[in-house]
Amino acid sequence: MKQLPVIGTAIDAYTFVWENRRDFLLLAFLPIVIGAIADTVLRGFLVPDADVPAEPGAADLTQPRLGALVSAFVTLVLYVMFAVAWHRRFLAEEQTTVGAALRWGPRHMRFLTRFFALVLFMVAVGFGVGGSLTIGGEAGPGPLRLLLLIGALVGTLLVYSRLLLIFPAAALDEKVSPLDSWRLTRGNSWRMVGISFLPIVPIWIASIFVAVPVLSGIAGLGLQGSLTATLVASLIEQAFVFAGVAVTVSALSIAYRDFKAAASTSTAVTPTSSSE
Repeated sequence: MKQLPVIGTAIDAYTFVWENRRDFLLLAFLPIVIGAIADTVLRGFLVPDADVPAEPGAADLTQPRLGALVSAFVTLVLYVMFAVAWHRRFLAEEQTTVGAALRWGPRHMRFLTRFFALVLFMVAVGFGVGGSLTIGGEAGPGPLRLLLLIGALVGTLLVYSRLLLIFPAAALDEKVSPLDSWRLTRGNSWRMVGISFLPIVPIWIASIFVAVPVLSGIAGLGLQGSLTATLVASLIEQAFVFAGVAVTVSALSIAYRDFKAAASTSTAVTPTSSSE
């Protein structure tokens, strides 16, 4: 049973992204720009201006909600295309053009399908846990119910983290089921949680140190609320988001590579190329 080092994996993930920063910029530039434009359009044209009083009876949130859904879907598609390309950059050492890497295909659809399946599974688990805790109405002490809820949330997080190896496998067209991912990560539940979330923490902190002075400068120039300011803020936000995706994907790729190598000496899992 392999014990994956969390800190070492995070460091290796950052090292890989830094050593391949040119490829990161090439692959992430277009998604960052498209995502920022979509976000700017949503905020600038579809979200009602809070400073402009609405006419009585004229409130209609259908357009903003539809715009938010469209923007979220576009952003998700961009994340999937980039994540697949970056998984393959790490695991297959694939050198490809930007157009080929970001061209939607069956591989991306499988990746997206697995994402929705995992989300639906975790939502079902969450509803099941919530329902079980509410059985009996107000019976039971409040602190006990809170502890049970925290324990259920932690358990859900552990399960979620151990199923994440289905994504690098999908990027490589390899058949690794959620059960296979569970078996591969046996004995590494907390390590998978750390690998899933720890690498992004430095980027999140850095984004705060960058965003605060930029937003302050925009406010000082009196540009807050303008499309220019919104676009600049969105570009910064998307740049940090994709940097976080790159580091997290790299960490998951390292985990997949190492767990698969460890399993190659046993009969636990034998990934094969998908013929789909």
